[in-house]
Amino acid sequence: MSTLSNLKIILVEFSVNPYTFVLCNFQNEHDKIRELSQQLALEKKRSATYKRHLELIFEHIEEHNDSLSKKIQHIVDSVNEMETKEQQSHR
Repeated sequence: MSTLSNLKIILVEFSVNPYTFVLCNFQNEHDKIRELSQQLALEKKRSATYKRHLELIFEHIEEHNDSLSKKIQHIVDSVNEMETKEQQSHR
């Protein structure tokens, strides 16, 4: 009986306090949420940067397309003018 008594005392002394465990778990969850929130904020910034770069690229492409369209139109106009002059000279 003495051994059983000693065992009970040891078990009582080493028992885990449930409140400490919950608090520790909560702290770990809170830290994890904070870490994930920071990662999310970083990824949002990165995404915004990529989006802005893509917008700049599309603006550049659009400007280049406009420039090419004007050059092509100028060439078409010049060819039409030359054809008209050639037709007039053959009459």
